[in-house]
Amino acid sequence: MNLTTDLLKQIVTEEVEAVLSERCQKGYKTHPTRKTKEMYGKTYRNCIKAEEKKNPRIPRKPGQPADSDDHSDLYTDENEEKTIHGLGFKDEAKARASVAKIKKSNRTHAHKTQAAIAMEQRAKAAGKTKEAAIFRKFIEQQKKKTKAKNKTNEEELEEKKKRKKKSKKGSGGKRDGKGSKSKGYGLHQWFQGGGWVQVGGKYDGKPCAKQKGQKTKPYCRDPDDRDKLSKKEKEKRARKKRREDPNPNRRGKAKNVSQKSKRKKK
Repeated sequence: MNLTTDLLKQIVTEEVEAVLSERCQKGYKTHPTRKTKEMYGKTYRNCIKAEEKKNPRIPRKPGQPADSDDHSDLYTDENEEKTIHGLGFKDEAKARASVAKIKKSNRTHAHKTQAAIAMEQRAKAAGKTKEAAIFRKFIEQQKKKTKAKNKTNEEELEEKKKRKKKSKKGSGGKRDGKGSKSKGYGLHQWFQGGGWVQVGGKYDGKPCAKQKGQKTKPYCRDPDDRDKLSKKEKEKRARKKRREDPNPNRRGKAKNVSQKSKRKKK
C-alpha cells in the first residue's frame, strides 16, 4: 500500500484526535502547550496535576439568604440597604474617587473596610492591579486605625481592672445602706465591714485609725455617709478637722468637730 503525504497526515491527525479525546483523570488537566507526549512508541495525552484553587468562589444560588456562609460570590450585594453606591475601578481616577466616597460615607469603620476589600478583590479579578493598589492603601490605613482603637480599648479595660482591683483591696469600707443618722444605728453597724473609714486627704477610704506615716488627725465617717459626699466636700471636711484638731498625737477623749455650716445671725 502506497501512502501519500495527504493520507499520512490524515492518519496522524486521527490518531492525535483519538488521544486528545481521552480525558485526564480527576485532579489532572491537559498541558496548555504540549498537549501530547510519546511513551513506549505510543502517543498519549500530556496530563499534569491541576492547581488547587484557594478559597474558590461559590456563587449565591436563588433562594439562599444574603448572609449565608454557603456562598462567597464576589459580586453579590449582601446588604443593599447599607451599600455605598457609585463605587468603581475602571481607572485610577475612579478608584481614588471611590475611596473618597467610602471615607465620606456615614458607615461604620468595619463597613468602610469591607467595602474597600470588596472593590480591591473585584479590581484584581478584572486585572486592574493599579486600581486594586489604591483600595489596598486605604485598607492598610483602616487596619492601623483598628489597631490603635483596639490598643486604646485594651488600655481602658486594663485601667478599669486596676481601679476595680484597687477598690476591692482598697478602701471605702463595707456599705450596708445605713448611715450614722439611720434609725437603730449603733455599735453593731459601727463594726460592720471594719468600722468607719477616713474621709478626705491622702488616706481617704482607709480604716479610721492613724496610718503608717500619717501626720494628720483622721476625720472619719460611716462608709455609707462617706459615699454620699463629693470629693470637694470630703476635702473640705478633712481640712476643718485638721484645723480644729491639729495635734495628730493627742490622746484622750475623741474630739468631735461639727461639720454644720454656721448661719450668720441677723
